[in-house]
Amino acid sequence: MLDNVIEKSTESTGALVNYSLEDHGKCGTCGLLAKRSDLLDTYYEVPYGQRQNPSDLLFKHITSLAASSIPVRIVCFVLEPLSEEIHSDQPSTAAVAFNRERKCPKWYGYVQGYTPLSHLKRYDMEQLEQRRREFELKLFSMSQKVQEDSRSIAEDSKKIAEENRRIAEASKSIAKWIGIVVIAFMLVQILLAVLTYRTSARTIVVTVPVQQQQSESLQQPTEKK
Repeated sequence: MLDNVIEKSTESTGALVNYSLEDHGKCGTCGLLAKRSDLLDTYYEVPYGQRQNPSDLLFKHITSLAASSIPVRIVCFVLEPLSEEIHSDQPSTAAVAFNRERKCPKWYGYVQGYTPLSHLKRYDMEQLEQRRREFELKLFSMSQKVQEDSRSIAEDSKKIAEENRRIAEASKSIAKWIGIVVIAFMLVQILLAVLTYRTSARTIVVTVPVQQQQSESLQQPTEKK
């Protein structure tokens, strides 16, 4: 269906029917408008001429042999019967009902030569095709979103990896400096221990001669007496 004009050609007559937006939703231009025979429980097409100029012929169906006719009612093939609006003894009521704006969601442009059932099948096929396209579009949008999310996740993962690498390098640097500090501290401790040991040894060496000299000085006066 086009936005402004609907064009349908019939296989039987090759007729072309154009519908403007003003015709959308009206029974007079809908292919689901039908003649119903309660006697035969059958639906028939409402010809284009009878839609434009309703007359007593609208409420009859001429048989294929044109030898007789059967009474019919004007109904919607899928929705309301229209019996409260259209009266067989007043064809003008049909003209009013056909042109009433209903904004019907089931409206489907009438194509001369097609039965109401054929119109309904074409309508259902187009609806299925539209839903299929909408579904494919939705799948495409979802796949695009998944790809975008994947790229975003990959970028975030890369950033996290870079941050982890930076943290690891910083940790290695810190560990290196801690090792250097520990080694330096140990060297200082060793150096202090060596210095302490040397100082203690010198103290012992100096103390022993002093004590010997004192002992000798104490013994010399005694010998002289």
